[in-house]
Amino acid sequence: MSDKKVEDCVTLSTVDVYELASVIGSQFEKLIDSYGPESVSNLMPTVIRVLEHLEELAKFSESERAETVELKFTIERLLAEKNLKAEERIKYEKVVCLFLL
Repeated sequence: MSDKKVEDCVTLSTVDVYELASVIGSQFEKLIDSYGPESVSNLMPTVIRVLEHLEELAKFSESERAETVELKFTIERLLAEKNLKAEERIKYEKVVCLFLL
């Protein structure tokens, strides 16, 4: 799988799944119009089930992406706090050293 395809899978949203379902539905309608409902009657339940699973995976992926963004923000905040405390500690140690001299 190319990097672009992998990225598309990772960023697949529920809206993308609904758009795919619409396109597939249109194609089913064309097949039904041309060949009758029997032409897709066995395939349609399987495709619907796959789309439902894809929708659930997209929801999960969206949730995971949101949590990842939140965790990255938390990490950045904690690192900033850590750096600030380190700077304060260095200033305190300088003051203490000057006081002891």
